Amino acid sequence: MFKHGVVTWCRVISVLAVASAVAAECSQAGNTHYIPAIVAAATDVIERHAASWISQQGGWVALISVPVQCLNYRGWG
Repeated sequence: MFKHGVVTWCRVISVLAVASAVAAECSQAGNTHYIPAIVAAATDVIERHAASWISQQGGWVALISVPVQCLNYRGWG
C-alpha cells in the first residue's frame, strides 16, 4: 500500500476503508472477536507508514481538504 514510501490521503483512506469492510463482514458473520485485530492491524499500518506524513500534512483535520476525486472514486465497491 505504501510501497517506496509514497503516502497519499487516498492510500490512507484505502487502508481505513478495507479495514472497515473486513470488520463489517466479520460482524455480519458473527465473528466480532476478529474486529480488535483488524483495528490493530490498520492502526499499525498507518502508524508505521503514514503517521509522520499525516502530521506533516497538518494532522487528520487536513483530511477535510482532500480532493473530491479521491473520495468519489467509483472502485470502492
